[in-house]
Amino acid sequence: MEVKVLRRGDDFIELEIRGEGHTFLNALCQKLYEDPSVVFASYNIPHPLEDRALLIVRVSSKSPVEVLKDATMRLKEDALKFRSAFESAFKKFTSGR
Repeated sequence: MEVKVLRRGDDFIELEIRGEGHTFLNALCQKLYEDPSVVFASYNIPHPLEDRALLIVRVSSKSPVEVLKDATMRLKEDALKFRSAFESAFKKFTSGR
């Protein structure tokens, strides 16, 4: 994954993200909206054949960079919880054979 800051202001940030698609960006936007300071969070994939997306985050009070960091940490925690649950379920499944 490559991330490039295209524009940044006190209440917004616009990023170009290469190497990720709807799966990651949709989950990230959902995590961003869990923060009450997020006014707008969305992404656009300009063309389906391009490996790049544009992510825009607008906030009302916090730093958009801090909001993004917090959202990615919560997303990472969810992924680790899922991994642990999956490994436990798989272990239980394979031990019953």
